[in-house]
Amino acid sequence: MALAACGGGDALSKEDYENQFKAAVKRAESNTRPIGEPRSIKDAGRLYDDLARELGRLRADLAALKPPDAVAGPHRDFVAGLAEADRGTAKLAQAARRGDRAALREGLNGVTSPEVAQRANAARRAFDAKGYDIGAEPLR
Repeated sequence: MALAACGGGDALSKEDYENQFKAAVKRAESNTRPIGEPRSIKDAGRLYDDLARELGRLRADLAALKPPDAVAGPHRDFVAGLAEADRGTAKLAQAARRGDRAALREGLNGVTSPEVAQRANAARRAFDAKGYDIGAEPLR
């Protein structure tokens, strides 16, 4: 199994996949500060930068996993949803650093497109339907 975790070899077992997926999510959650109420627009930029960086790390960690064949498609869709959330959050950070309140308000309506969020949430439901506990919340 060590070979699979390093990117070579066969897919992970269901148990190893669930454990590694949940561990990646837990790391991301523990490294992420709540956005809350930023003290300033520049503070919001720093918070969104941190969040985008952590989403990028989570996406990379999950993309490196070799999912079992039963969830290869949902895994791909979930990782794609994270990639778009990462890009959307980075755009929020840029808008905040520029002091562009209009772009920030617009971006807060959704960091992912409705189509990508739907695909990622369908992936989340597919994990559930196949009996996989990945410990991740749906995208909004």
